[in-house]
Amino acid sequence: MVGEAGAHLVQSRLMRWGLSTHAAGPGAPYDVLTEARPAVGLIRLQVKTTAQPPRGRCYRFRLTRGFHRSARGVFAYRAGDFDIAAFVVLGLDRVLFRIFGRPSFSATPAEFLAADAEKRSLRRALAGLMARRGVMPPADL
Repeated sequence: MVGEAGAHLVQSRLMRWGLSTHAAGPGAPYDVLTEARPAVGLIRLQVKTTAQPPRGRCYRFRLTRGFHRSARGVFAYRAGDFDIAAFVVLGLDRVLFRIFGRPSFSATPAEFLAADAEKRSLRRALAGLMARRGVMPPADL
């Protein structure tokens, strides 16, 4: 499945960068758990994945959960459901990270492919999460 492939790619990146990861259980509002530095603690990541080409000039992602044909339908995530969103483009084998907030995300292929974009986006997301949690980010983040 596309979603599982995206979660595996996110876990692979995080492990490559020295972070341990765990897949979330079924029904959780997040897909991956990781821990970054004792000051940050546990981080819940929601992974959104596409295998489609960009629409127009951008890849577009919506942060919703559920299924159109289910009894509950499609609904928005609530504050506290996850900490960081990971947006995966399988055709590019790339991921960008953003702190939870906006209900949608879009980026051009060039943004996904920029040098060190994956790590920089994770650093920014972690810095935002630390600020949200009232923790000062270390100088080497």
